[in-house]
Amino acid sequence: TTITYQVTSDRADEHVDVTYNNADGTVAQANGVPVPWSLDVPMHKGALAYVSAQNQGDSGNVVATILLNGIPAVTHTSTGGYSIATAGGKV
Repeated sequence: TTITYQVTSDRADEHVDVTYNNADGTVAQANGVPVPWSLDVPMHKGALAYVSAQNQGDSGNVVATILLNGIPAVTHTSTGGYSIATAGGKV
């Protein structure tokens, strides 16, 4: 199964710091990436999918989403400066 981690914002010029689980369960980071950001990750059934994103601006929102087969499975929105949105669950 392939999942997609996706991070968006209501600010087109936003940059975010992203933390996510890899296919083998290890944690990885991508810092200062522009939005929208996405990453496809192959996952085994029962694996933990996790993505967290912090906006780097003093306003706006950040949205973290996990898609399963292209369909949003979990979404979380956080609003405000340097806010953090986190989405997670078992595949």
